[in-house]
Amino acid sequence: MPFTGSDADSSSASSHQHPMAISISGAPPSENVYLVSTEENAISPKNFFIEIRGILDVEHLLKTAIVLLDVDCGNLEILVKTLLNAIPQHRRPNLPYIEIRKRLFSFSKADDFHVPVVRHRIQGMRMNSTGVPVVDQSWLVIYGSFENLDNRTVAFARMNLPTNFGPGLGDVQFVTLVLAPIFEKDTKSALETAHTFSTLFGNVFLRQRLLDTYSSHTFITEINNSIDRLAFELPLDVETKIKTAVEAKQHRIWYPGRGIVDDVCRRGRQYQADFTDGFSDTRSLRKTISSAVFLYFAIVPTAIALGMLNDANTNGLINVKKEILAQWIGGLLFGLTGGQLFLIMLSTAPISIYIQVIHDIAESGGHDFFKMFTMTGLWCSAILIVFAFFEASIIMKYAKRSLEELFGLFISIALIVKAVQATVDSIGRYRSNCPGAGDAGYDKLDCDRSVGLLFLLLVAGTLWISMTLYNFRTTPFLTKTKREILADYALPIGVVIVSFIGSYCFESVPQEVFTYDPHSNPITVTAFWDQPGSAHVICFGLSIPLAILFFMDQSIVTNTVDNSQNNLQKGPAANWDLFVVAIMNVILSVLGLPWMHGALPQAFLHLKAMADVEDRLVNGTVQQVIVKNRESRLATIIAHVLMIPTYFWLLPILQLVPTAVFHGLFLYLALTSMIGNELCERRSYPPLHYIRRVPQRIVHFFTLTEVIQLALLCFIGFAPWPVLEMAFPIVTFLFIPFRSLILPFIFEKKHLEALDGVH
Repeated sequence: MPFTGSDADSSSASSHQHPMAISISGAPPSENVYLVSTEENAISPKNFFIEIRGILDVEHLLKTAIVLLDVDCGNLEILVKTLLNAIPQHRRPNLPYIEIRKRLFSFSKADDFHVPVVRHRIQGMRMNSTGVPVVDQSWLVIYGSFENLDNRTVAFARMNLPTNFGPGLGDVQFVTLVLAPIFEKDTKSALETAHTFSTLFGNVFLRQRLLDTYSSHTFITEINNSIDRLAFELPLDVETKIKTAVEAKQHRIWYPGRGIVDDVCRRGRQYQADFTDGFSDTRSLRKTISSAVFLYFAIVPTAIALGMLNDANTNGLINVKKEILAQWIGGLLFGLTGGQLFLIMLSTAPISIYIQVIHDIAESGGHDFFKMFTMTGLWCSAILIVFAFFEASIIMKYAKRSLEELFGLFISIALIVKAVQATVDSIGRYRSNCPGAGDAGYDKLDCDRSVGLLFLLLVAGTLWISMTLYNFRTTPFLTKTKREILADYALPIGVVIVSFIGSYCFESVPQEVFTYDPHSNPITVTAFWDQPGSAHVICFGLSIPLAILFFMDQSIVTNTVDNSQNNLQKGPAANWDLFVVAIMNVILSVLGLPWMHGALPQAFLHLKAMADVEDRLVNGTVQQVIVKNRESRLATIIAHVLMIPTYFWLLPILQLVPTAVFHGLFLYLALTSMIGNELCERRSYPPLHYIRRVPQRIVHFFTLTEVIQLALLCFIGFAPWPVLEMAFPIVTFLFIPFRSLILPFIFEKKHLEALDGVH
């Protein structure tokens, strides 16, 4: 909500700022303290649906408005002077700068104090979820009234980088200057005109579009288009009341499958928009393409790595070709029919463990592996369908944010452990007593000391290049659009560059690459029903913890993506998504392909790749806020359509990519997914609301309980015993009653809600 200092020229809202120099007794003259007296009033944004005057003002004033783009200036007074110099002299003929300066800024009468203080300004203010007011320092409107001015004038400045103009103005991107005659109608006063433009700049979507403009004409056009939209936009409070009234008349009669029906009805209305939103404007199209490329480079290495793991665990029965084919079928199916558009279907390490357990049981009992694999998958899918029909996902409302962050952090740690372990193994595989080339037992990977060093360099190089480009949007180099493009394509650029360096610049050094049999048949369909009764009982027993694993992983990923901080608009579809995952795994099971479900961190990184993010200075801490998200199917569909040429033609080319690059990619995914994880950021104790509301010893104790939970997840998840690893989903599920039933006895309710709440 915009707020303004009061205006001496307006009886409705006036602001007086009188800096006074005072000398503190006993203090040296150089340590004089100055006071700034400020009176501020909060005002509501204008409602352009009702107030036609504001629309007419904007249309009239924009015809003669001054626009300066990508200004480099760190002094607010100099910036205002620059804007004034850009205004033609005939529009302010009798208005010297000294008079304007005196009306816009106040200075101390002391000769040694020359710090300008803005007399009259409007900024944005919003209330966060805890009721704490937060000032939006990304924009500023300065206004003043003058006796010798005939007409109103508006000038805009877009800074080349967020600029610190002093206290309360620490992250300014847009500055608007409004000049108006002092003898003017109240509806056209400086304050009312500033109020109009403040309402516009309080819209984060408009500010994002204005950041993408390249000329003064397009800048003005974007503001005009925004006014056109606001003129026909139903006020939010009216829309909310109508929606509440409609929902109150609907008596929800529950029956099995009602949750699925509601999800389909809710998301079905958006199905066409799910495609068109991906190319609705140039920025959306650019985001869609870059996200699709990112997903492809994030999914393919993961599928190859898991295919190699399954190949080793099943003696080649499930290999890289099966993994890529499963990714193609499952990912494309969910992309076309899924409800939550940011979810990415992947196999995971726990699924590989289950496949290994089934293989070991089949071999020890003399059963057919693929028959047991298919039957276990079918039983698991049947249980998931029951969960979906009876809305089991409702239990996840008791899984607070801490569980989502613990699970996400565990996935990141798992990726880091995998990459570090691979690097250590590569360095440690060197043998000093290697036989000669051509002799029995000779392996060039074991007998070349440079293999491990090159592996380490490629891992570090992939991580360094990708992370540097990912953070490039915060640098002052190039233009904003070019910086954003480099950041969006950080991962594929890093992979391509380091793959070229490893494959060609170090061609003489032996390197590990993935292997697969190009002539193997990836589809295996069996008479899965033709098994002994004991095999069917074993399959059913294995399917229960597997179904819990699918349910927990799928639900946690869905909750993480559907978090209110992500600013999604199209509504959840948890029950329908669980049903689609079940049907998808029925198909994969019958075809003898590895199972899949929603996975972190790829889903969350997909969401961030499609989002417009704004850095906001809150209590001295820069926080990334998602201001807009493009909920589109296109990026997921494009990425999985690319699996078709990958499967048929590109696998031999991908064999040129050293496995070290894959592990560097895993480190990149792990580190970028940690950004925004509250458990990671809490170590620095930023001035967030829970730090202010909760005693520090309580914060320490709560963090300790989370660390213990994370350590337990890591112990079970990384255990060398497959039987213990199978308990991972059960332990994860038990964290829900632990949070809901046990922690309230340890912490006060207000402290627990503050620590574990959604901001």
